[in-house]
Amino acid sequence: MEDWSVLDLARDPVPGDPAQIQTLAARLLREAQYAEQHASRLGQVAANSADLRMQGDYAPLFQQRLAQLPQQAAVLGPAHESCGRALITYAQTLEQAKIESRAALSRGLQADAQYKAALQQFCTLAPGFWYTGNWRELDEPFALRYTQYQRPEVRAAAARVGAYAAQAEGERQDAATVARQAARVAAEAEERCAEAIRAAMPAPGGSSATAASGGGDDAAARTTALLAVRGAARGAAPGLARRSVSTRGAGASKPPWAPLDTYLAAPGWTAAEQLQRADQLAMDMARNSISTYIKRTGSRSYVGAYNTETGEVAVGSSGTRAPGASSYCAEGNVCNALGGDGGKVIFGNAYAVERQADGALKVVGKPVCIKCQADYSEAQFIEGVEADRGGPWGR
Repeated sequence: MEDWSVLDLARDPVPGDPAQIQTLAARLLREAQYAEQHASRLGQVAANSADLRMQGDYAPLFQQRLAQLPQQAAVLGPAHESCGRALITYAQTLEQAKIESRAALSRGLQADAQYKAALQQFCTLAPGFWYTGNWRELDEPFALRYTQYQRPEVRAAAARVGAYAAQAEGERQDAATVARQAARVAAEAEERCAEAIRAAMPAPGGSSATAASGGGDDAAARTTALLAVRGAARGAAPGLARRSVSTRGAGASKPPWAPLDTYLAAPGWTAAEQLQRADQLAMDMARNSISTYIKRTGSRSYVGAYNTETGEVAVGSSGTRAPGASSYCAEGNVCNALGGDGGKVIFGNAYAVERQADGALKVVGKPVCIKCQADYSEAQFIEGVEADRGGPWGR
């Protein structure tokens, strides 16, 4: 398993499978050909409707409807082709971004190994020196300060080691920057692909989705397209049918109750902005809980999500919301706050507070549990989300 923590990342910054996207794109292009063939045949039938020699009261209505079919069918071929071309472009960009991010990871791992080797060498030159955690501040000035009372030759050697360590750390940070840039490129390509798919969606009456949709409908269509792109990248279709949220058993009998906040969407909201906002709010809620941490609530998880139709954001924790209520995962509590339809929410990462070996409390990422994998599609979570093994997502 790839260790992205060396680049200060919790997970793969460029998730997704370009091959899966290319497969779907090829299928859409084939469907485009079939649709154009069918539209042509319908046109021929409609043009020769007189040859059908229909009689009776139903004949005029039938001929009217038949005449409308070629126009309605004509948009399907171009729509499928536009979606297929958009996916091909996205797959190519995603593949290049993955190459760059993995090259950055390799570079970061090498730089990290060099820094750690320098750190070990400095420890031999500076008896009594110790550090905790992932300390990365060794450089030439620090080495000279720490060995100021050592012999000149020791100080000189320590200075060289410090300079080497600083160079290695600089390489690691540069690699981290490249990985984050690759993630931004992939995310922007995903948004462009979703926008192209949204624009190509035929609307009732044969017009494009762009011309037919308004504010709320436009946002919903944009989100639907984004889910489709993510589902293609993961080799799964994003289920958007209404789904209920399963409970996690009887609720607690006494407080503290699970916290939950909701935030209305601003005019002109976008899917990317709401998801980023939801994820940040969840991290903040987890961090704020440290000051009131007790053993009984120490196992809580925190998550944020937004409603794909309204843009409303909710953030909350797992547990019981009120006396007499059932207990839910954080995802369930948040979903209920956004209307209770498990098919109309997009979740950010889940977070938890864990006690470290030194006794300090720290906010950490938490994988999606097996039960939540059964309640929601993987495409309904932020890119790169972690998940417990052995669940319905097949990890």
